[in-house]
Amino acid sequence: MIDKPLEKFAYQIDIEFAYAGTHEIHIECQPGTAGKVDHRTRQRLVQRVHHEVAIAALQPPLDALGIDLDPQVLTCCRPLDLDDFPEPFRRRILREEAVVVEELERRSPVHRAERLVYFGIREPEEEGSWQEHIFLGLFSHRSLDELNFNIPALRRKIEGALDASDIPHGCHDYRKTVEIFNTFPKVELFFMDPAELVETVRSFTLLYRQGAIKVVATRSLAVGGVTLLVIMPRDFYSEDNLVRIETYLRRSVKGGTVSSRVIHISSDYLSLHVAVLPRVEELRLDLDRLERGLTKITLPWDDQLRRPIERRCGDDEGRRRWQRYSSLFSREYQALIHPRFAVRDIARIERMLAGGGEQFDMWGPFRLDEPYCRLQFYSLRESSLNELMPFLENLHLSVIDEVDFTLVVEGRKVFIKSFALRSGVKGESSLAALRTPLLEALSALRSDGRETDYLNMLLIPTGLSWRQIDVFRGYRNYYFQLGSPFTKQRMAFALINNPQIALLLYRYFEARFKPEPRWSDPMTREEESLRRGTPAAISGAGVTRSASGGVTRLARATRARNVWRCLRVSCQR
Repeated sequence: MIDKPLEKFAYQIDIEFAYAGTHEIHIECQPGTAGKVDHRTRQRLVQRVHHEVAIAALQPPLDALGIDLDPQVLTCCRPLDLDDFPEPFRRRILREEAVVVEELERRSPVHRAERLVYFGIREPEEEGSWQEHIFLGLFSHRSLDELNFNIPALRRKIEGALDASDIPHGCHDYRKTVEIFNTFPKVELFFMDPAELVETVRSFTLLYRQGAIKVVATRSLAVGGVTLLVIMPRDFYSEDNLVRIETYLRRSVKGGTVSSRVIHISSDYLSLHVAVLPRVEELRLDLDRLERGLTKITLPWDDQLRRPIERRCGDDEGRRRWQRYSSLFSREYQALIHPRFAVRDIARIERMLAGGGEQFDMWGPFRLDEPYCRLQFYSLRESSLNELMPFLENLHLSVIDEVDFTLVVEGRKVFIKSFALRSGVKGESSLAALRTPLLEALSALRSDGRETDYLNMLLIPTGLSWRQIDVFRGYRNYYFQLGSPFTKQRMAFALINNPQIALLLYRYFEARFKPEPRWSDPMTREEESLRRGTPAAISGAGVTRSASGGVTRLARATRARNVWRCLRVSCQR
């Protein structure tokens, strides 16, 4: 009784059959004597009521289409016990649902080398038996490309849902909803209940009014699992985002199997058919949370930029900056830099364009094999790596990689150099705590022409600022006035190799000479200098033997105030 409706539906969705013997195959399931086959022109499965034994004999229908094959050479023509069939086939035959549509592992040997589609519909008969109608083949390209609204059976279902939702024919909501329905897979849409369709129509406003992803969960037409229809604005889709979607869904179903394919692309929307086979028997999905999560991870880069920039600068200024910068960053920049860090780039660029000169910024730490930070350098003129490397090397920074970006802001070229950095000091794993002194030192070295030498290596192990490190240049020069037998480099490395001694020496100097109102009383200052360190403590705190005499002499000179004239300017900067 259902042969004609099935043939009509198969014609409407345009099924291409891949075998001579699979134009239409029927399987009858009825009580019978084990081992006895009722031969007719269609495929049969004869079994006992309790499925104890089942014997199957396959024959191609007389009106089969396609390539003529001799049925006698087909292995499927000999009787087989049901237990001899593969487990997936038994599972499909003994299912509870009336309809099953799923892809087989076997690929079509003709037409297209794609996985065959098993389309089975069960027709109940008398005394607990049933007849299985099977279509085995491929959907044609024309059926995949045809709009759902152009298929009469589907158009009636869509129009019924729109009428039930009181959406006037031809209005904006009507056109947008039809466009989204055109992205649905045809088979799932055909079997959706009217109530499901109405609820789906009401939820579509979130998709086209707010630019978000919509997830529709439908009863899977496969024997097991769940079918999710993920509908998104077209600019949300990319190969990278597809990987993110599958990973997110796999995590949401607690490690089950997730496979997806693009089933339709329109001018504004794209639809993914996602087959989910969870590991657990009962799967609960929070679709609202799923939609929010998928929207967050697939939102286009320029849209992701808007929210943090408005949060940082306020609605009006944030909107102005977003409109100014959202289209300026290259694809390479967008692939490497997250929007929340682009907001910091924009802030530095704005400061530079306002007359603040060249700018530096530091991000991180980030985790890879070892922690590292990114140093950003902004300039209105193009510079080479050789200009910055001496500064970085003398600060004991190791460069992992470097990448350049260029953008044009209202006719002015802006150059960005981005470095991945690690500390070159053994035992110092993170630079994040030293962000402020490092940026101040780089700005001073780049803009003020400050002296750059080995002594800058004291910054990372001691945490001293570039101004405080300048004190040691005064010490070094004074030491040479005293008649040092060592070179400047050796003197510098005596301090660099003993950073704790250098720190004690600076604190002792500070206690002796820093203009501090709390230490105006000579006795108070003396107590502070004793608390911070004495020449004997400094000289005996583990400094290398070759430099101990020089360091002790500097400490004693500090106590005697002989070095004050050389260092007073450095201390008061």
